[in-house]
Amino acid sequence: MTKLAVVVLNWNGWSDTNACIESLIGLENENLHIYVCDNASSDNSVRQIRAWIGLSLDRLNMLREASGRTAFELRDLFDLPSSGDTGSIPEVGGKNSLTLLQTGRNGGYAFGNNVGMRRALKDGCDYFWVINNDTEVEPDALTWLCKRMQADPEIGICGSTLVYAGQRDTSRHGADPNSGHCAAGPLHSVLSPNATIRSMPQP
Repeated sequence: MTKLAVVVLNWNGWSDTNACIESLIGLENENLHIYVCDNASSDNSVRQIRAWIGLSLDRLNMLREASGRTAFELRDLFDLPSSGDTGSIPEVGGKNSLTLLQTGRNGGYAFGNNVGMRRALKDGCDYFWVINNDTEVEPDALTWLCKRMQADPEIGICGSTLVYAGQRDTSRHGADPNSGHCAAGPLHSVLSPNATIRSMPQP
């Protein structure tokens, strides 16, 4: 089964992050591993997120199990050195997991997300979904992204249509949110100066 990773970076935004985690636990996918990385927040984010998980995870797992899906395991909180090295953390198993990582410092957006992605690589994840902490996802959002990636081996990167929470008929990047399209392209093209992104309909 494909092993999926979702990386969420938090910095002084625990309320948004908690709402994001709740929507991620509601995804229809299995073998799903969520990595919440905190970049040395100064607003007690880690304590707030941990407390919310303690109050909410059982309820959210009951909803998953009621719909025939596997519950999430909390892999606990790991306080990392300032380098962000995650080598001391045991690997995840085949079940769904939620991992909290304190990155050790506020090294910026790329640094914090890279901590989560490096850990996901060590855990053997096949796909990596990096989303902002103020995002709330639809239950089938990741399923469509995986289908698109698997449909064409040339695709190296794929992104969802984003809409405003209060204006769901308005896309953040100008596309028609009802078109069922996502942006996708070969990774070598996306990373080159002459990047080519093509809009691709859902199957």
